[in-house]
Amino acid sequence: MPFLDLPHEILQQIISYLLSNGDVAALSIQCRKLHVMCDMRVRQKYEHIIVYCEEGHIDNVFELLMNILKSPILGQYVRRIECSVPETTDVVYKEVKYQRDLSNEEMDLVRKTVRKAGFIGPKEEQIVNMLMQRITKEGPLTIMLIVVSPNLTSIAFPSFTYHDWKFPLAQFLTEANASPENKPYLRLLRDIDLIYQKRWYWWNGQWFFMQMDLFDSLSYLDNLLSIESVNADIVDDDTFTEHDFRVGYSNISRMAIDYSDLESLSLAVLISSFKVLREFIYYAGRLSCDTPFNPKTFFKAMCRHKDTLEILDVDVACQFNLLNIRYAHDREYAMDVSERDYGHYPNKERDKFLSLVQSHKDTLKDFVALKRLSMGIDMLLYFAKGNTSYYRWQPPGGPKKIHLIHCLPDSLEYLCVRGYCKGENREHDVHMDGLLALFKSGSSSLKEVKGIEETIPFVCRGDEVQHDPRVWALGPGSDSESESGVQSGFESEIVSGAESEVESEVESEVESASESD
Repeated sequence: MPFLDLPHEILQQIISYLLSNGDVAALSIQCRKLHVMCDMRVRQKYEHIIVYCEEGHIDNVFELLMNILKSPILGQYVRRIECSVPETTDVVYKEVKYQRDLSNEEMDLVRKTVRKAGFIGPKEEQIVNMLMQRITKEGPLTIMLIVVSPNLTSIAFPSFTYHDWKFPLAQFLTEANASPENKPYLRLLRDIDLIYQKRWYWWNGQWFFMQMDLFDSLSYLDNLLSIESVNADIVDDDTFTEHDFRVGYSNISRMAIDYSDLESLSLAVLISSFKVLREFIYYAGRLSCDTPFNPKTFFKAMCRHKDTLEILDVDVACQFNLLNIRYAHDREYAMDVSERDYGHYPNKERDKFLSLVQSHKDTLKDFVALKRLSMGIDMLLYFAKGNTSYYRWQPPGGPKKIHLIHCLPDSLEYLCVRGYCKGENREHDVHMDGLLALFKSGSSSLKEVKGIEETIPFVCRGDEVQHDPRVWALGPGSDSESESGVQSGFESEIVSGAESEVESEVESEVESASESD
């Protein structure tokens, strides 16, 4: 049976399975019938909803919610939701008079959705009361939109700081994450963006970013059925964070952290938490970057994923100090003890975890799935060694001399070397000349090499971060790409400009298609 001869209900069901609005837009220009069924103008209105508490805007978002409650098919169009303000609610919510005038039928729809979200009894009335305010909290409205959006694939929300009372959004996400197989919502969610608010402070002659509890934020969504990627900006170790030293419990497989300052211990805990890791991007670049970093611990933690890691993009120039590495052979444990422990209090779980991490004996060559690699010249040579530092310090007898071209994985297709300037370091020149010769010979799997004949700078540092508009972009809206070719927010399938072009084509396409129909 020809596709267009299928019953209307079946065609509508098939279209609903297309999570990419680009695919739907392409389908809509095939003929008038599909164009009407795809309903691109309405779809574009609902695909990306931003929730923030501002006079006038909150009413518009509430109107979208009510439209979806009355016509549930509209909820299938929603692909991304952004909640732009941290949730702060009093410990005891004081109910006030309703400010919205809804009919009995409309109130029944609202209450039914609140109960579907898991709020019953007194909490049901609290959430309903919050929703009925003209200047309401973003949390309850965001919850309702999530519940009525079965095809939601991307979400953005701020970090819940330690002083926030985590109700209702954090409670809702916690319960959904605990038993995702029993929830009808968030089943297709793939991408998360942790939004950093414009907050920094000045102390002792330097700018500092406010701390964000990355691990707490991840704990709300890391067990969801389809979760894949997380993008975070301006992450600083939170003094109040207690690390969970469990290994292999998170379903997240792609992680991007930009303009941040994390200890090597925190990075090792994060990397070890993933069941499978396919992509990892980390750019250290805080306004003040002085956190201790042990490259050996970082590399050995990454070795846990040597069979699955495909993309590794690391820039730790401000943390990677070769003068410190020369002593790492004797001080690696001390470098991994967080300042929050003050170096005095024993921690058996931490010690056991570090012993597990340090037990890995792999080298860069053993990363058999790695296709794209981007990092600084010093870090690259250090990883190639796969053990304690060879640079500026050598144990008695000296280590065997390495050749970079013999240490690269056979699967590697793309290599970006940052910070290399020809003629500044003779040893670097030898390695880079050999790498260039290997690439030009065509005898390896390398398809592109950057940073040898031209210098690739490190990512922006210091006060540059404060004035970089990309840092403050809401969600993954940055146009810049990392050297690995992955957009900072991971390439989303949400169509923006492409859809407008399709819409302009539709008018002419439908005219001609109508004759054949």
